[in-house]
Amino acid sequence: MSYLTRSVLAQLLLGALLKALLPQSAALEEFLSWTTFSVIGLFLGVGLQLEKRSFSEDLRIVSVLVGVTTVVPFVVFVLTALLFGVELFPALTLSVVLITTGTGVTIQTLANLGLLQTRAGTFLTLVSALDDVPAALLMSLLLFSAPLPQVEGSLFRGNSAFVALVALLALALVSKLQFRFRSPAASVLALSFGVALALTLERLHISLVMGGLAAGVLLGALFSSFRSELQTHLDKLLRPFLLLYMVSIGMKLSPGVFTGSWALGFSLVLSVVAVLTKYGTAAWVLRKRADLDPPLVSWGLVPRGIPGFAFASTAVSQGLIGAELFTILILVVSVTTWVGLAGLEVVGRPKV
Repeated sequence: MSYLTRSVLAQLLLGALLKALLPQSAALEEFLSWTTFSVIGLFLGVGLQLEKRSFSEDLRIVSVLVGVTTVVPFVVFVLTALLFGVELFPALTLSVVLITTGTGVTIQTLANLGLLQTRAGTFLTLVSALDDVPAALLMSLLLFSAPLPQVEGSLFRGNSAFVALVALLALALVSKLQFRFRSPAASVLALSFGVALALTLERLHISLVMGGLAAGVLLGALFSSFRSELQTHLDKLLRPFLLLYMVSIGMKLSPGVFTGSWALGFSLVLSVVAVLTKYGTAAWVLRKRADLDPPLVSWGLVPRGIPGFAFASTAVSQGLIGAELFTILILVVSVTTWVGLAGLEVVGRPKV
């Protein structure tokens, strides 16, 4: 098991342990809910990676790969959930969560293997980033369509938070004239911009991550010469908050659901389907493209990583799914992350 997988599982287990040991505290839940902005920052980073010139050479194969690895798994997940007796709307939500791709963990693993700057590595980075765009759009559609009010636990409650974060947007736009984007302060300004945009979109029932994604694309286009420096500073800024965010997800888990055979069986089937559909569709699309290292790219699309956790957390916080399905999804996302990174490390190791 890779270090990345161990650290994610440890954070989830810590959250579950804190939930069992500590009395329920509204103050603690309020504090942890604000770590959601780290996920906005994560998708802001994904948006920064969507550089226009990256599409020029492989536009057709990228489009086909993203389309097939999104549509086929989505349909299979919906059908699988319906066969297990899940109602249609929760089945759709579950499927949106499981078509995500863990861009961050994939990039870190590629960097550890020395493959990030290779042709296959840059191609995989682009595809994994784009893979989350349909999921973000579909989640926004579900939030917009759901006949449910936002429930307690949303990051942005009340007009005071709205005014404060819109003020951050104004501060970011004004202060960008005073800071060079190569400085660490740029990451704070960029994150402020992403959070404010996400807040504005959330009030229109659009997924929070879309705000971060849109902010990243916009900042990447406006400040393309500082893209890499901004990404580096943003990663350092978000690291401790992502840890707290994973702990907060662990505190939402309900391990007792696995005392029944249905939850265990459904989790097992979903995990197998999640691995096979992503790997199989990618391998089929790339079967004639040996120059893109199909096994490497296929394994790299299997981990759902933090985007999977984030989408599941959004779904349960907004009442789209219940605690039982949420806990099942967290297990499936964890399994796909472990299996996908393990496969990526095996095929990516230097051949002796």
